[in-house]
Amino acid sequence: MCGILCLVQYSGNSIDLEKITIKEVLIPLRMVEAIDLKDEIEDILHKIQTTHHTQIIVCDDGIDNVVGYIHVKDVLHIDIAEANIDDIRDIIRPIIFVNDFIPVIHQIHVAQKLRNRIFVVINEYGDLLGIACLEDMFEIVFGDFTTESPHTKYLVIKGPEDNQYIVDGIMLIRELNELYNLHIPQDGVTLTINGFILKLFNGIPNAGVCFKVNNLIFEVINVGHYWVERVKITRLI
Repeated sequence: MCGILCLVQYSGNSIDLEKITIKEVLIPLRMVEAIDLKDEIEDILHKIQTTHHTQIIVCDDGIDNVVGYIHVKDVLHIDIAEANIDDIRDIIRPIIFVNDFIPVIHQIHVAQKLRNRIFVVINEYGDLLGIACLEDMFEIVFGDFTTESPHTKYLVIKGPEDNQYIVDGIMLIRELNELYNLHIPQDGVTLTINGFILKLFNGIPNAGVCFKVNNLIFEVINVGHYWVERVKITRLI
């Protein structure tokens, strides 16, 4: 049972392909798989060896300080038994920083020209927002042709009813819409369920708050100090 019911109606708006920006395809910072040079070498090697990706972000003393990325194939040239942190530093590749307002179409051309597939996305103030991959840019322009990303497997849990979903706040709206055809409105500014709700309420709502958007009922299940952690979405039949 919802604690508070707030009825909000939206009308969907189509987005011009040329107006879709990098912000629409970035992987939020909290979802980025990375290794930290300040960690123990054993932990770093284990993360590299068990990653789901061919490229992994490298940071130094926290995810806010990205220094480059490692291509997993480069690790093959390292003697794992004798490896140290300098061996890891030697295979770090430079990474390009791009602004979040750059159109995806433009960045695809840049990526192909520079032969780069991964970028750090920053806002106009230089704050790091997340990571953008060439595959995701192609996908949003040409459709879903890549395999399902591993992080989607634990961000959405089907509820006891076929029309119910338990969703982490960091779930990308675009991915959620693609997976379950929910038609949650996208304005090109907010990317995640958390951002969608924070913008709607102009702050963090209390747990138990419910609201309606089109044919969807959102119920806030858990909140943290700075974000909405978990939400139940029910599609009205």
